[in-house]
Amino acid sequence: MDVSATCELIRTAPGAFLLADHVRCPAGNPAFRPVPHFHPQAELVWFRKVTGEIRLDGQTHPLADGQAVYLPPMQVHAFATGTGARDWVLIQFDPALIEGRLHQPPFRSLARPALLSPAPDIAARIDLLCTWLAGIAGSADRMAEAQRLLDLILILLADGATKAAPLLPDRAAPPDRLRDVLAAIHAAPGTAPSLAQAAAIARLSPATFSRRFKATIGLGYAAYLQMHRLNLAARHLLTDPGHVAQVAYGLGFSSAAHFSTLFTRRFGTTPRDWRRRAGLPPGPAQKNENE
Repeated sequence: MDVSATCELIRTAPGAFLLADHVRCPAGNPAFRPVPHFHPQAELVWFRKVTGEIRLDGQTHPLADGQAVYLPPMQVHAFATGTGARDWVLIQFDPALIEGRLHQPPFRSLARPALLSPAPDIAARIDLLCTWLAGIAGSADRMAEAQRLLDLILILLADGATKAAPLLPDRAAPPDRLRDVLAAIHAAPGTAPSLAQAAAIARLSPATFSRRFKATIGLGYAAYLQMHRLNLAARHLLTDPGHVAQVAYGLGFSSAAHFSTLFTRRFGTTPRDWRRRAGLPPGPAQKNENE
């Protein structure tokens, strides 16, 4: 991860799991300078009118009208736009809404960052749905409707794009043995298998499993498990009003103090301040709980 990137805290209303904003800038508006950042939410941007580019991992990709950019959670990115009028819909949502379907068509193309260019007739439908979603997504009591609209938008983009260009090099899909390990992690992150247990699930020696896991996933097993747990913690802290320690132990961290250290290192703020910055109560204090 780019150490110069900042974590952007996305505020959602209690009970809401996605945001959608219609962003309009008039002609003569100054250029938008790139700021590398990341967030625990997935992001979809539907560009109606834009001149500019997106930057990821040292690569630059031009943007055009009638395109969409999809970014998985925790992906460092930066947008840079030129002067003049701009018009787009920004959708940010809890990745849990789709992460269980990323190995299924048509969502498979959303397993990594992508630049999607739908055909004109599909683009017209997406545009209408994005406008509708932006009008209701801030209301917690309309989340079921908002999720259905998001599903339709993602299906139209993933299935109806005439051009779907990955923004980063694609890695091979995890072999079945590794997929079984990932399924075990995602099903119960608090009691995820140890390295030795994961190797046994994959029917490999620990050394061979470690090499194959890193080559396929891009992170070592321990680093991936820690990242996954911290990403979940960032979401749970905004939806679970309990003690920080309860969130930590529930996700398999050995202590609240250790969890707080790792969380602060990754997100630049303590777990309790993460809640405060979102406009939420920091949670009940607990004896010996490390912030």
